[in-house]
Amino acid sequence: MGNKSSAFKNPLNPVIFRTTEADDLDKKEVCFIFEHVLCVKKGSKTQEYCCGWAILPLDSAMKGGPHKLEINGGTPVRKMALGE
Repeated sequence: MGNKSSAFKNPLNPVIFRTTEADDLDKKEVCFIFEHVLCVKKGSKTQEYCCGWAILPLDSAMKGGPHKLEINGGTPVRKMALGE
C-alpha cells in the first residue's frame, strides 16, 4: 500500500455509488449517513466511538453544492441528544 501518509494527501477522494433501473430503487427513500468516528489506541488495543452523525437525502445530494447538515448525537441506530 506504500506510505501511509499518502492516504491523507487528498482528503476529497471521490466516492462512487452505482445503481441501475433494474434495482427498482426509490430515490426518494435513499439517504447518505455520515458517521463521525473517533478511534482511540491504547497500547495494542484500538476502540472506536461514534461521536455524531448526519444524514443527507439523495435528492439533496444530487442538487450539488455545499450542504449544511445537522450533527446528531449517538449513532444512527440509537439517537441521543448531544452532550449526553
